[in-house]
Amino acid sequence: MDLTRSTAATISYLASLPAPASLPDNGRVQPTETTQFLLDVLLTAYKREDDCDYHLIIDDTAGNMMIVEVPDPACVDSRASSQPRSPTHARNSMRGS
Repeated sequence: MDLTRSTAATISYLASLPAPASLPDNGRVQPTETTQFLLDVLLTAYKREDDCDYHLIIDDTAGNMMIVEVPDPACVDSRASSQPRSPTHARNSMRGS
């Protein structure tokens, strides 16, 4: 994933994407999971779950809502991720670190 490039998107657009026919055991579903999307949203709630992931509720101005997840970096297989530090960066942003 190229984190120097973002693709503008909306919650409505992301919700309209078809589900993949099958999920890989390791790796990402292309192109959706290899694209960094930029959304103009409001973070309305978040919670640290028992599995140490953060679940975020985001809303847009059109009234759409989506739940997104920031995984625990310890659960991200760095061999399957091109950016193994990105969950750490996102989590530090959540904690204000």
